[in-house]
Amino acid sequence: LPGPTGNYVNLGATHPGHFDTASSNLFVEAWFYSSGPGGGGIGALQHIAAVSGASVTTTEVWGLMFYQGNYADFYMYNTTNSAFESRNTTALQYNTWYHIAGSWDSVAKKTYVFVNGSVGATVGSLTGSARAFDPTHSLQLGTDFYTGNTANGYIRDVRVIQGGSVPTASFTPD
Repeated sequence: LPGPTGNYVNLGATHPGHFDTASSNLFVEAWFYSSGPGGGGIGALQHIAAVSGASVTTTEVWGLMFYQGNYADFYMYNTTNSAFESRNTTALQYNTWYHIAGSWDSVAKKTYVFVNGSVGATVGSLTGSARAFDPTHSLQLGTDFYTGNTANGYIRDVRVIQGGSVPTASFTPD
């Protein structure tokens, strides 16, 4: 992916990653290699709603990002228009492969973010719950829906898993 005005992959509204995170756990993982800033936020892997500027709709939005400032970030928007958001506190390096993962525990209402299998951060429930699912939304790789910026680097081995138990402690990435 060539950077701020580059391409991204839109998997559309018929991908198998469609499921209701309001009532189901979610685990998302991928290998990321950032060659440098993508401008603003560095987009990575997001299930997005229709957006206008920096606003989002009232239905499901989540994302796993190699965020501006080079921090692994995983978020799940909730019904109060805030986010259950976990962001690690240690900056990641450019030109290095990282395994980044995020998990959403729908019962405990917590998000977790992992870097190379180690917990980077966790955040508990704010108010509300995960937003309702809308199957017309797309799954996009390599773009930040807030800014429209695209990633500068590579994304590989993406996996989105519904249900089951999700990691809440360190694990060994595949």
